[in-house]
Amino acid sequence: MQNVNLLRGLITASQVRGVATSTSSSGGATSADGGSTFSNLIVAGRSIGTFVAPNTVINLPGIGSATLNERSGPVNGAHSTDYSVNMIDVKISLTNTLGIPIGAHIVVAHASTSDVSTAQPVYLTANAYRLSAHGLLNTSTASIDSLTPAEVSCSGGNSQVSTTSSLPSPVGSTGATTNTASGKNTSTGSSASSSTSIANVNLLNGLITATNVKAQAQVNWNGTGSGSSSVVLTNLKIAGITINPSVKPNTRVPLPGVGYVVINEQASINNATESLEYVSALDIHSTLPNVLGLKLGGEIILGHADARAASY
Repeated sequence: MQNVNLLRGLITASQVRGVATSTSSSGGATSADGGSTFSNLIVAGRSIGTFVAPNTVINLPGIGSATLNERSGPVNGAHSTDYSVNMIDVKISLTNTLGIPIGAHIVVAHASTSDVSTAQPVYLTANAYRLSAHGLLNTSTASIDSLTPAEVSCSGGNSQVSTTSSLPSPVGSTGATTNTASGKNTSTGSSASSSTSIANVNLLNGLITATNVKAQAQVNWNGTGSGSSSVVLTNLKIAGITINPSVKPNTRVPLPGVGYVVINEQASINNATESLEYVSALDIHSTLPNVLGLKLGGEIILGHADARAASY
């Protein structure tokens, strides 16, 4: 932060820099200052050095006090760590002419960090989307990449995306869609999951219909991997034929005049270095000349979810 001027010149500095760092590994976690400094700091007419001892308190006449290089932590546990720094923390404890109420704080240049170590260093990914496609004809774009995705990556988190947006006309239509993704690292292991739920599916001019399509992927890893994928198809019909809701993974069904569709398409990897689950409810392939707006070699994926946890 540059050109700091607080309390009508009572505190000034050409630069204030607050830095905190945290690192973790399977052996533990630590935090520390990362090079916090002041440049040309003057407090109540007193010139302060570049490096200030932690938690230095200076009285501010008619105001209260200022704590410089105020630190909290580091708090280091067996598998977690956190640390924070406030380079300037003004505490208002006196009635003053500036109209600032007693008890107020003014904090300049705050930095904080934390980390949790896992049993082994792990990165996570989770992704769910309604639809992707390539090889489309008569549209403004020939491809749709991961339409309305929910995704998390690296250290995990949570994401949810809901939509009722329309699809390009050659593809068809769907109703309300909800995509979710989540991932979490702990000291004992890691997990990630994703899911998509799509209502009122009508693809390729009614060639494929369903009242609801759901896909879900889940992985766990703590030195060994495990995972699962599932698809739920409610009232799925292909070329007018009702499909068994319990259809086996990777079932291939012909699409008259288009090519074929793979239902409940799944792939997985589970071993000592990673756990991966990949599932698509419907994977449509165009292998025949058609009037439905797909080039030869075109593909439409509806209802995709994947999750991965892997050691680096």
